[in-house]
Amino acid sequence: MTDSSEVYRAERAEDVVRQGAKIVRSAWYRRVPWTEYLWLSPAVAFVLGFTFLPALYAIQISFYDYSFASQERPFIGLENYVDLLEDQDYWHSLRLSLLFAAVDVPLTILIGLGTALLLNQKLSGRGLFRSILLLPWVISMVIAGYMLKWIFADSTGILNYLLSRVGLGEVDWLSSGWGAFTTILLSHSWKVYAFGMIILLAGLQSIPSELYEAAHIDGATAFQRLLHVTIPLLLPQILILVILRTLNTFNMVDLIFAMTEGGPGNATEFISYYMYQRAFAYFELGYASAIAVTILLLNIVLALVYVRVLRSRQA
Repeated sequence: MTDSSEVYRAERAEDVVRQGAKIVRSAWYRRVPWTEYLWLSPAVAFVLGFTFLPALYAIQISFYDYSFASQERPFIGLENYVDLLEDQDYWHSLRLSLLFAAVDVPLTILIGLGTALLLNQKLSGRGLFRSILLLPWVISMVIAGYMLKWIFADSTGILNYLLSRVGLGEVDWLSSGWGAFTTILLSHSWKVYAFGMIILLAGLQSIPSELYEAAHIDGATAFQRLLHVTIPLLLPQILILVILRTLNTFNMVDLIFAMTEGGPGNATEFISYYMYQRAFAYFELGYASAIAVTILLLNIVLALVYVRVLRSRQA
């Protein structure tokens, strides 16, 4: 009798454990947002297929002498990275890119902030102005590049024609080093400022009007309200813009390809265009991948620095 009761108790315990496991699994299944994961899966698959996996493949072939000109692609370890240290063209293009980012990122954010402040006012025809200001952003970068090249052309460009008509003389926009660099800078700022305008306008519209009213009652001028109310509350949006604009400047190929092709000489051969040249003009995929890896690491470091600076200022 004792043995049968013990067997019975053991079987009951097993049933309780099984029932408990079923309840736990059922509760876990209900807690997991399967529907959300299902909707996110196409985007995740896209990112994995077109961003993450190609990046891993680029890291892999950066350790090989990978070239379209040869069937043999031997493993060479860190040789491509060692060659980068001795490549003066690489360091020149990197310095150009850093200089360009240091000027272009603040310039586009300032233009975006100015236009966002303008559109945040109660103006008649604000919707029309918003549509006009968004036009540069919706134009393809290549199409915009060829259009701007026609405008800035030295001898046949419409800008030099207008300058000569008013007696100011022609400017070597694309045939001189600093002229071409400045032209690319102005063209890129005009092309992308609207993105910053949209982000900052959304941030401005989320700021409570009571804060401005309180500052106005305290006697703050418009500039003081901008400096002590608007900009501090826009810091998260500004950080996002700084990171995205920096990434964009270090990956810009299309505008340079359309306007200058890195010239004159190598005056506008930024790091991304130099990588493109080594990959598709010299067919050195392994070396170009090593350049791409350094760009990736530089972007990560700059993003971490930006985040750290913002957090220190908010603390």
